[in-house]
This record gives sequence, C-alpha cells and structure tokens, in this order.
Amino acid sequence: SRLIRVKKDGYVQAVDDEKLFEIACKYDLLLKLIHRPGDFVNQGRVVILAWPGEPVTDEMAEDLADMFVIGNQRTPYQDTMFLTRELIEFAARALSPGQNDPYTAINCINWLGSNLVCLSGRTTPDPRRFDERKQLRVVAEPLAFDRLADTIFDSLRPYVKEDPNVSAHLMDMIRWISPQLHTSSQRQVLQKHAEALKNS
Repeated sequence: SRLIRVKKDGYVQAVDDEKLFEIACKYDLLLKLIHRPGDFVNQGRVVILAWPGEPVTDEMAEDLADMFVIGNQRTPYQDTMFLTRELIEFAARALSPGQNDPYTAINCINWLGSNLVCLSGRTTPDPRRFDERKQLRVVAEPLAFDRLADTIFDSLRPYVKEDPNVSAHLMDMIRWISPQLHTSSQRQVLQKHAEALKNS
C-alpha cells in the first residue's frame, strides 16, 4: 500500500468522503481510512492506506491527504463524539472538589443517556463502500454504539464513584434507557457497565 500522510498538526475536522470515493473509483484504488473526524493527528501521520501503492503518484497522494481538513480545534460538523466529550467534561468538572455541583453532573448524565438511545435506533453504516461493479473502494469504521457507551461510562466512572447520589443516578440512567435500546447486544454493553459501576 501507499501510505498517505498529512502535512500539519491538528484535529481532523472533516473528511470529504465523496471525493475520496470518486478518486478511488477513477484510479481503481482501495482506500482504508485510518483516522476519523475528532482524531488528533501530527505532521506525517498516516491517515489513509491506498492499494495498490504503485500507481499512486506523489501528486495523487497530496490530493488524497487534502481530503482531510485539519484545524486547531475539534468541531461538531462531522465529529459525532465532540458534544459527547463536552458533556463528559462538564460532568467531571462539576464533580471536582472545587465545584461540588452534582446537579450539573446529573443533567449531563441525562443528556448522555438520550444520546445513547438516539444512536441505538440508527442503523450502523457499513464500513465498506462499493462501486457500481461491486468493487470495494473505501473502508472507514463508523461510530458504533458500544464505542459511544464505553467512552461515556469509562470516562465518568472514576468521578461518579466519589458521589453516591450521582453514582446512583448513573445506574438509574442505565436502568431507564435499557428497555428503549433496539438490540440485545446493546443491552449487554450496558449490563457490562452496570457491573463495573457496581464494583467500582
């Protein structure tokens, strides 16, 4: 494969998926995206693997790298984890000894639970994209329910365990959103986190 590298440091703010797909079809390539919006990349970081590597010229490599918009800050445009991370950060700050604001943390937990219910009802996109001849052209991992749930609960657990009321509310959140989830595998993810919270 040809390793496609970015030329600057920063956060991936957007990826031009359609243009990448067009390039892959035009030049008979298979592209695997290594990074997604929200990831921090440094100069020289590989963001795409292009197969076969031989036909990919330096100019083509630059065009492919330019499909990644790099900026100084994360944005919610294509970064589905951006607002989730902000809510987690608000909750963590609210539970710090200097703030001691459990009601703000509880409010954040409520909205995070709503986010999980919302994502659970959506069909996870196929990570593979094929052309009209059924040739695989682009591979990019979408945001899955288990990744969002792991991020929320693994990030919050160290903070909520110090406050019994907030810890109980996080457990309640698991209880009230579980019946609203759409698959048994999603409920098993929450069961895993309920056990971890119970044992923390």
